[in-house]
Amino acid sequence: MRAVLDESVASTPAGDGAALVCGRVSRLAAEWACAVPVVGRDRDWILVAERLLKAAVDAEHEAADRERLAGG
Repeated sequence: MRAVLDESVASTPAGDGAALVCGRVSRLAAEWACAVPVVGRDRDWILVAERLLKAAVDAEHEAADRERLAGG
């Protein structure tokens, strides 16, 4: 997943566009993770789900930092 996010962001101009692409890819990955039946949730699924959670937390922290820097 990280490779997909990195590649998507790298191919997008800097600024909010990169964040939108990253968010879109993350949402698609989250939809995939939810769609996997419980019996199919193996070690690889767990690793991807953990990365999705970490990416969500990191995105929240980055948004809060941007808002704080903007004076909001």
